[in-house]
Amino acid sequence: MSNNFLAQLQRYDLLNEHAESIGWFLSEKWRALSSWKRGDKRKLANQFKKIPGFRKDHFGYGSEVDFATTRRDNAPVIAMKKGDGQAMDWIRHLRNAIAHGNVELYFNDGQPLIEGKDFNQRGGQSAYFAIPLSYLNETVAVFNRLTKTITTSARHK
Repeated sequence: MSNNFLAQLQRYDLLNEHAESIGWFLSEKWRALSSWKRGDKRKLANQFKKIPGFRKDHFGYGSEVDFATTRRDNAPVIAMKKGDGQAMDWIRHLRNAIAHGNVELYFNDGQPLIEGKDFNQRGGQSAYFAIPLSYLNETVAVFNRLTKTITTSARHK
């Protein structure tokens, strides 16, 4: 993986469009998710799966995910080892891949996509994804919409 993801975005004039989302991941604002109720976390995971172009069969989650079968030409694909729940794991793996320079920009039929990997503390792979670049913005938008809904409903109780 390339360590120059931001430079790649800049080179193709894509940084401005995604800077806010990248900043959100790196700011750790997503960690608020750890205090959410289980049902709200499940709603978030289900909303992620409704992002346009995402299909259930593109998503692998469990203790025995086979990273060897995941390839970027099958994008979108997300494969993660089981951890803290699908929503928390997805956001954390995206964040870690960006923060540790394990994301690479590529194009397929003119569409910008990103390929990323995350690793556990022992160096074993814990996640792989090949997704449209737009999923960064979509992930943050879904999180923010649900956060607003949760906050609004909590105020009205």
